[in-house]
Amino acid sequence: MLDNNEKNRLMEKTKMLINPRDEYYKNQGIKEGKLEGIKEGKLEIAIKLLNRGMPMKEITKLTGLNETQIQNAK
Repeated sequence: MLDNNEKNRLMEKTKMLINPRDEYYKNQGIKEGKLEGIKEGKLEIAIKLLNRGMPMKEITKLTGLNETQIQNAK
């Protein structure tokens, strides 16, 4: 049976192994969220430009979005 000191050391070692993995997934989630937010912002702008009469071809050049992405966002 493990005494309290041994249990604590084992728990600390386990935390050290798990935390980097958790941190990686947390950072990945943040990165994906930022990219999704940027895409949503581009779509909002694209729709506004389209509603103001700007040609679709020009909007796709400016935003980097394709016509299908813009049409599906309407």
